[in-house]
Amino acid sequence: MVNRWTELHGILNRLTLFVDGTDVSMKLAGELEVALDNAFPDDSRFEDLVLTLASYQPGGGPYLYDERAIAKLCQQVIPIVQSELTRCAK
Repeated sequence: MVNRWTELHGILNRLTLFVDGTDVSMKLAGELEVALDNAFPDDSRFEDLVLTLASYQPGGGPYLYDERAIAKLCQQVIPIVQSELTRCAK
């Protein structure tokens, strides 16, 4: 079983990869969707991102979200994950 600090650190790394454009793959989006849902199952601060990740496709499309929309939401949750990570380190 992965400890909480390791789990959050992995999420933060993936969020950063998406935001900086290093990896905007559907694979990473899927990993983020699952990781965030597992780490924050009942946390409404992550609902929009998790739901949007489920409707992500590079380039977007009808009823789909593109890289910019996902990156914006990822950027918004990074401080929350950083705060949780700091709390775990104490």
